[in-house]
Amino acid sequence: MPWSQIRRCPFCGSDDVSRSSRHDLFEKILLPLFLLRPFRCLKCDERHYNFVYSRRAEPARSEQGISSK
Repeated sequence: MPWSQIRRCPFCGSDDVSRSSRHDLFEKILLPLFLLRPFRCLKCDERHYNFVYSRRAEPARSEQGISSK
């Protein structure tokens, strides 16, 4: 989706972010109305909200196993 943004931690800027479980009524009922979902940064361990259509950062070409000749 061209309008989707890359998941990044707003605290440290890392793209090592994963979805977190919803904890209370606010997160279970109100967040879906605003198309938000909880995420947790795996580097700084901070929890934040982001849009449901945000996407993971694509790994660099060197990490994908593509070698240049």
